[in-house]
Amino acid sequence: MPEIIEKNIDSELFNIEISYTEYPGHGHEIAEEKSKEKDLIVAVGGDGSLNEIGSALVGKNCALGIIPCGSGNGFARHHNIPLKSRFAVNIINNWKIIKVDSGTINGNVFLGNCGAGFDAHIAKRFNEEGKRGFTNYARLVWKEFKNFEEFPVKFKIDSENVVEESTILINVSNGSQFGNNFYISPNSRTNDGKMELILLKKFPLSKSIAMGYKFFRKVIQNSIYYKTIHVHENVEIELPKGTPVQIDGDYKELPHSLKISILPQSLNLLIP
Repeated sequence: MPEIIEKNIDSELFNIEISYTEYPGHGHEIAEEKSKEKDLIVAVGGDGSLNEIGSALVGKNCALGIIPCGSGNGFARHHNIPLKSRFAVNIINNWKIIKVDSGTINGNVFLGNCGAGFDAHIAKRFNEEGKRGFTNYARLVWKEFKNFEEFPVKFKIDSENVVEESTILINVSNGSQFGNNFYISPNSRTNDGKMELILLKKFPLSKSIAMGYKFFRKVIQNSIYYKTIHVHENVEIELPKGTPVQIDGDYKELPHSLKISILPQSLNLLIP
């Protein structure tokens, strides 16, 4: 990767410095420190690495660039950033910056989405197995779905009345997809000042292929098992104890009471 960056970066525009992470959270520490003196920090990795680095840049002038190298690359795919590294470097050379939204869940920053239930359960199992790639992810989804039951959830959006639902997942989406072009929230935009709360009912296994088609073809909003609600400021969620939670695809240990807030136009991002 360093060779690709050094070969393709415009050396007349950039003086580059490459740092390597050595432990979980190290990316955040590096970005926090380097953002004091740099105009741009580029995250090389997947959505988890992107979260570590990007969370340190929220509310700062220093911009975030992306060279996607993860399993899903949901945030990069949402913004049409090429998966081939040399083309991603060209995006950096073109230096086009927009301001995008981010959010917080119990004080933890997320860029693409956060959620609880089946998506978080799969994130946990995916990390436990240690095998990366779309094929293994799809295998886990198929294996775990049949035994995963709906759970009760209470939520309150933008200080409105409390709503009670039964669901297999509750997700707050800033970006449109989990990764690999699986669109959990097809109409989400990262620069519109709002997010979407997603609820998914458990559907029969006989409808798995049809539901998969809807997710990948960006028409899941037409399903009777799917519900989306706009969030303009915040949402409070009460979960059964022990319900798994994920932030940008990484399983997290969080309380069963969640407070999610939107941070509009809070991150400078390099895009095509």
